[in-house]
Amino acid sequence: MVLEDAWFGSLKLLLQIIVIVVPLMIVLEVLKGIHAFEWLAERLQPVMRRTPLSTNALFPLIVGLAFGLTYGAGVLIQVAREGRLGRRELRLILAFLAMSHAMIEDTIWFVAQGAGWLWMVFGRVAVSLLILAALGRWLGGSDEADPQD
Repeated sequence: MVLEDAWFGSLKLLLQIIVIVVPLMIVLEVLKGIHAFEWLAERLQPVMRRTPLSTNALFPLIVGLAFGLTYGAGVLIQVAREGRLGRRELRLILAFLAMSHAMIEDTIWFVAQGAGWLWMVFGRVAVSLLILAALGRWLGGSDEADPQD
């Protein structure tokens, strides 16, 4: 009975993940194909210049902020394998997402409980950006020479 429940529960969860992740990855690939993230990176260049991150970090940041760590981690792994980000930037992205991931999901949940969305979103992003700036200084400069394992 317990094994049967575990088996069917795991199968149900796997199917739910497939139903969510596969379309999400397709949408992300289409957005990459039409250069939507490059367009967005141009618009956000003034903001990105004030952070210790390059515009290559924008794609995993947006996915992580919108959809959470589970989906953001998959994108981050893919971007890391492509060699577009060094270790320092990967660490900074992970730190930022640890503080402000799932912005849409969390905001919907807390607004449903009566919280004000404006303070929640901007407060969370502001604190995350301040900590990101401090971590950027603490971790030092660029990681251009950082070897990618």
